[in-house]
Formats: sequence, structure tokens, C-alpha cells
Amino acid sequence: MVALVCAKAWGPSWGMVAYVLSWINVFIAFVVVVGIPYVYFRCCPPGTDSMPPGVILPGIAALTASSACGIVCFAGKLSARAQVPMIITGYVLLGIGYAETAALIIVYLSRLINGGFPNKAQLWMNYIPVGPLGQASVAMQILGQAVTAPGHQTFASYNRGIFITASAGQVLGTMGTFMGLLTWSYGAWWLLFSHVQKLSVAMVPVITETLNDSNEPSSQGSRKKAGSKSLGNNAKPPEGQKPKNQTAPTANNIEDVSKDVADQKDENVSGAELKKRAKAEKAAKRAQSKLEQQAPPHISTSDRATGARNHVDKSATTQSPLSSSSRGQHKRTGSLSANFQKPLQLRPGQQQASVPEPEPKKEKRQVAFLTHLYGAPRRITIAGAGKDVHPSTLALGLQMSNYIICGSSARCVSTLLVFKRVIDAYTTPPGTSLPRHLTLHLSTQIDYLVSCRPLSISMGNAIRWLKMAISTIDPDTPEHQAKSELCSAIDNFIRERITVAGQAIASSACARIQDGDVILTFAKSSIVERTLAEAYRQGKGFRVIVVDSGPLYEGRNLSCALSNLGLEVEYAASQCLSHVIQNATKVFLGAHAMMSHGRLYSRTGTALVAMMAKDVDIPVSVLCESVKFTDKVALDSISSNEIAPPHELGFPGMSSRKDDASPEDWRDAPNLMGLNLMYDLTPAEYIDMIITEYGSLPPSSVPVVHRLSTNS
Repeated sequence: MVALVCAKAWGPSWGMVAYVLSWINVFIAFVVVVGIPYVYFRCCPPGTDSMPPGVILPGIAALTASSACGIVCFAGKLSARAQVPMIITGYVLLGIGYAETAALIIVYLSRLINGGFPNKAQLWMNYIPVGPLGQASVAMQILGQAVTAPGHQTFASYNRGIFITASAGQVLGTMGTFMGLLTWSYGAWWLLFSHVQKLSVAMVPVITETLNDSNEPSSQGSRKKAGSKSLGNNAKPPEGQKPKNQTAPTANNIEDVSKDVADQKDENVSGAELKKRAKAEKAAKRAQSKLEQQAPPHISTSDRATGARNHVDKSATTQSPLSSSSRGQHKRTGSLSANFQKPLQLRPGQQQASVPEPEPKKEKRQVAFLTHLYGAPRRITIAGAGKDVHPSTLALGLQMSNYIICGSSARCVSTLLVFKRVIDAYTTPPGTSLPRHLTLHLSTQIDYLVSCRPLSISMGNAIRWLKMAISTIDPDTPEHQAKSELCSAIDNFIRERITVAGQAIASSACARIQDGDVILTFAKSSIVERTLAEAYRQGKGFRVIVVDSGPLYEGRNLSCALSNLGLEVEYAASQCLSHVIQNATKVFLGAHAMMSHGRLYSRTGTALVAMMAKDVDIPVSVLCESVKFTDKVALDSISSNEIAPPHELGFPGMSSRKDDASPEDWRDAPNLMGLNLMYDLTPAEYIDMIITEYGSLPPSSVPVVHRLSTNS
């Protein structure tokens, strides 16, 4: 109003006032168009059904501010330098408001499609989209006029760059008029649609009443006939006989419910009410189909309904001869034969077979916040394995499930050797190619191994490499040649990525051991064992402390192997860690995997050892091949881990002592849940060095080494 009235009457100074007020309006519009949707999505319940009409107001605010920008530039008598930023801002607000309005109109249309028209009290909601559509049409046209109208031609006067030129202004002006006309047409259609809907709701009662009056005689006659045949819960029994309680639905009951639902459709009700009644009709039809399934299969639907009615009539007037002699017995009605004339009677003393009660479900012993880690029970037998699973795969799966093959590197090497046997025994089916079908055949073997125990990171990397090698084989290559190349590639992978890499790591780590050192390690790692054995063979004098914990107690095997070599070994449980670590000078740890952000994923208890060593200023070195590196990131050991069977923890309830007061089976103990996590995560700040076949590096270099090893 200031620009249209005051600037025209009192001069350009009032145009500048309108200019400043318009910028304030633009700021408020930006706050509203961002803040209100954020608050709504943050606080309101999800779903379009609960969406109030007020969510369209931010779009209206943006479109109104866009129109104000065009009006101020068109009637404010401002310079081209002042008009250009306001026109551009007006187009920005127009884009935001128009897009938001279009999205909400689509949501409202989907509500009309899914839920029908609103009731009479909510018809005003149909007029809500008319406002923003009209406002958008005005904004498009007024901004186009501000750019190209005679006496203004803002872009032509400014004439800088590529977009703000006279030719661009002509295009914007023409497109503004054209798009404004289209938007106005859509708004006019919406207004007409809302009027038609309102008129239809007002006329429906009159039309419905007329139709009901014309159909009333015929509908009453049909209902009387149906009522005379019906034997529902409200039917009167003959005199002198007590009514029987009917709990099971009959065909007549279901037909009456369906007729009532169909008759009620003619009433003047809203779309939501019609939807509810349609659901009731579907429920009646489902009940009827269930009743048909319970009857003998050779009887038609009409015979079932007629036979049920005849049998009920007959049992209502006559009494069975068994009613007085076997009153305590369970009675059953006659068989539904083709004629339904004589019901089948029970013999004296005959009882109906009782339905066995379902066994109560066993309570799942799972820790509540770790339910995402529980999967299918670990396979411990070959029962149920697919016919395509190779016998070597069956044996390997059971060995991994029973911890006969336990380490990450050992599992990776064993898997690749088994895949060599699978490839040797493989024959390409006719009509397909080896690169395409062999991958599917290996996937069957992998699925079986996963059912026995989850794959390690090194196994996953090796499997991805093998599938990539299979995919690069030329389909025209002879089968025996392709199989030979794959087996040779597997041998090279094992030799380069595991065997030779382990030798390089052992040599590099052995050089860091000095005479008089006390090396502390945790559990058992094959690469740590090789390093300590190599240092002993070089004649270095040092001691070893092996810290171990349950339930696997892998450190026992390491202690025996090192002591048999002649090393002085001290074996201690994890409870004694705070005492034995005082005598250590270096800590060597094995790894199950190294995460991309430098964290160590290893056997449960490793993080405790690393943190305790850091507390007493003892350097911690991790010995790990690059095949165990991964690009995954883990912030804790809860989001991703392996849960072993709880019975491996060795509860006292599984003891054979007779005087043990604990239950015979821990599963029968109330409120007892066993948690057997296999791995934990050690933060990078507790690790001083990672020794790989590429050399010694800090934890921050893990992603670089992983990229090099993957691309090599």
C-alpha cells in the first residue's frame, strides 16, 4: 500500500520506505518458510492423516512476500540498482513458496483419493489451495511486469552479466505472464471443483431420500422373505422349548450382515463412514468364506446354508434320544449330507477328539538392547544343508562352528582352499557361462558357511576378490583353462596376501624386540606367535606374558607352543592384568580387523589390555595383514558384533556335581541371560603403531593402506 498509494502521491522518498519495509517482510517470510515446517516435522505426529491445513501458510507467506517485491519495484519509483536484488529475491521466494504449495496440494489430493471427500463440516478445507495458487499467479505476473514494463525495464537499464540483460528480461516477462495464466487456470479449476463438491454434498440428502422412497416397497418385501427364512440369534423358538445359544456364525447370519451393510450405503454419510462400512462388509465375507472352509468340500455353498437351516429347525422341535441318557456327554450335530434329513448320532460312551493345546512359546533369552545382533542359531550339524553344498564346505563349516579352525587368517586360508576344491569339482551347466553361474554356485557355499559362523573381515575381502576374478574371465575361455587360472590365482592370493605378508610382518616386528624385553600379548594370534618364535630363533633373550580369558582360552595353546620352543612364558588370567602388566616392556596384539578410522576390532578383552598398557606408558603394537583392513567405521562394539552361543560361557548349572544347588540347565533358571560377545573395539588413541607388510604406520594411515592393497 505504501508503494501503490504514498509513493505515487508524495514522491519517491516513500518508495524507499516501502523498499525498506519490503526487505523486512522478506526476512520474516524466510524465517516463516523455514521455521514452521521444521517445527511441524519435529513436533507433530507422522503421517498425512494428521496434517492440519495450516501447514500451507508458510508457502502463502513466501508467495505474498514475492508479490510485494514485484509491487514495490513496479510502483515504488526506485532505481534499477535497487530493484534488481529485490526482483531476484522475489523470484527466490516464488520458487520456494510455489514448490511447497505444489507439494502440499499433491498430499491433499492423495488424501482425497485414499480417504474420500471430507464431511460437511470440513468442506471449507477444499478452498485452501485456491489462495496460494492465486497469490503465485499474481507474483509471476507482477515480477514479469517489473522487469519489462514500459518505463521500468529494470534488466535493460541494469544490463550486466548474462542473466540481467534486456533479452533475458523479455523472456522472464513473457514466461511470467504465461506461467501466471496457467497457475490462475489451475486455481480456477480448484475453485470450481470445491463448489461442485459443496453442491453435491448439499444435494445428496434430497437424492437419497427420493431413491429410498421409490425403493421402499420392494426392499420391505425382500426383507420380510429373508426374515421368515432367517434363523439368527433373534429368531423365536416354538412354544414350550427354551431358546438355544448360538455362538457360531451361520450362512444366514452372514448374508443378513452383508444386506444390512449394502442397505446402509444409501444413507447420507461421509466418505470415512462409507469406508468403515466397506470394511465391515469385507469382514462378513471373510467370515462366510471361513464357514465354507469348515464344511465338507463336496457340499455346495447353497446346500450348506439350506442344510444348516433344516437341521436347526429339526433340532428345535425334536429332542435327541441321547439327551436324557448321556446328558454329561458332549453332543454334536449330524453330518451335512446331501439331503440333510437324519442327523448322525453319537454312540453311547463315544467322545469327540479333543484339540491339542498349543505348546507355550519358550521365552527368548536375549539382552534387550542387543537384539539386533541375534540372528539364526549357529548350525552345528549338516542336517538341512542344500544338495549343492560341497562336502569340503560341509566339513569346514562344522570345524569353524566348533572352533577347530578359529583364527581370522586360518579361516580365510581354509575357505580359499575349500573354494579351490569346489572349483575343481564344478561343471558349467548347459545354456550358461562359467563367469555367470560359478558365482551363484559359490554363493551357495558362502551361505552355508555364514549359517555356521559369520564371516570374518578377511574372508569377506577374499570372497570379494574371488568374485571379481571370476567376473573378469572371458566367457569364450575353455572351462578347464578358466578353472586352472582361478586355482592358480587363489594360490597366489594366499601366498602374497597372507603367507608372505605374515613373514614380512614377523621380520619387522622381530626387529623391535630387544634383549631383556618382556613381551605381553593377549589370547592367541598366529602372527604374534610367528614373531615371537622368529625372535627366539635369532637368539634374543626375552620373556613372554600371555594374558588370557574365557570362554575360548586361546592363550593356553599359545603358551604351550612357546614353552615347547624353550621360551620363558608366564600365563595369567585377565583378572591379574593390572599386576602382570607392571613387568612388561612392550605389548604385541593380534587383530581380527582394522577399521577405516584406525580402531582395532579384536577378541573381547583386547581393549582392556591396550587401555591398561597406555595407562602405564607401555607401547602397544598391532600386528595385522592388510587383508584384514576394511573401509567400515565402527564407533562401538555394540552396533556390530558376533554373539556366540551362551552355553559356551560354562554356567555352573551345567556342572556334573551333585551337591551343586544351581539348576541342571541354565536355560531353566529364571531371569538369567547369557551374553557371549566375541569381539571388542579398541580406540585408535590407545594404539601406538600398526605393523603391516607395507611397513609400520600410525592408525590414521589405515584407509590409505586399504586403498593400496585393494587396487594392487
